[in-house]
Amino acid sequence: MPLFLIVQPNPLLIQELYTKKKMTEKKQFPLRIDQKLYEIIERWAEDEFRSVNGHIEFLLREAVKKSGRLPNKQDRIE
Repeated sequence: MPLFLIVQPNPLLIQELYTKKKMTEKKQFPLRIDQKLYEIIERWAEDEFRSVNGHIEFLLREAVKKSGRLPNKQDRIE
């Protein structure tokens, strides 16, 4: 008689896999930045409850938006 195993999906595992997939979709590159500027951004990120990387991405996105270079809604960057 065959044995069947019923597996319930683990929401935390699904979230982790989704997050890893999203992270791999982002372009990675090294960034050289002045130490004092980094410390300022680090404190600012803490104030906003963001990681330094997340805050730098936020600041770049805001600069792109302010410059009018943000793509159309259908080509929206995430």
